[in-house]
Amino acid sequence: MQYERKFGRKPELGEPHQKGWDIYSVDPDTEETRLIEVKGKGSSWVSDEVVELSRAQIREALRTSDELKAAGQLKEIWYLYVVERIGDSYKVLPIPNPAEKAAKWGLSGGSWRMVAEAENQRDEAAWRERVKADLAAQVDAGGKLYGHREDGAFIVRTKSGDQIITPAYANS
Repeated sequence: MQYERKFGRKPELGEPHQKGWDIYSVDPDTEETRLIEVKGKGSSWVSDEVVELSRAQIREALRTSDELKAAGQLKEIWYLYVVERIGDSYKVLPIPNPAEKAAKWGLSGGSWRMVAEAENQRDEAAWRERVKADLAAQVDAGGKLYGHREDGAFIVRTKSGDQIITPAYANS
C-alpha cells in the first residue's frame, strides 16, 4: 500500500477471500488500474527462489490481459509484487503480468510426475477397455484369439484373415 501511495496511486485492499489479487490501485492522473497480487519473501528473492501463483491468480492475470487486448488498450493491469525483506527494510519488485510475459512454464518433475502418471494410467485403462471391446466384437463375429505379439498387439483369426489390434503405445 505504501509503495502505491509513494507513486501517487490510490490503493484499496481487496475482499479478504477473493481470488486472483490482493490490492486494487488506480492512478488518478492516468486512470491506469492495477490488480496487484502480493507475495512476500522473508529474504532476498534470488537465483532459484520460487514465488508461486495459484490457478485463480493465473486465470485472473490472463483474463485481464485478454480483455485489454480485445478493448485495444495496451496498459498492464495485473501485477505481481514480490516483496523481499532486506535487513530491517523491504523492497517491492513489481512485475507486470508475468502470466502473459512468460515465454515458457517450468514444470518440475517432483510436482508434475504424479499428474503425468495418473494420466498415463487413465489412458492405459481406457485402451484396455477398447481392446476388450474390439476383441469381444471380433470373437462374437466368429473370430478366435490367436496370439499376442511382443509389441503388445493381439492377433484375432477371422474368416477374412488375421486382424491385428495394436495398442496406441506400440509405435512409440
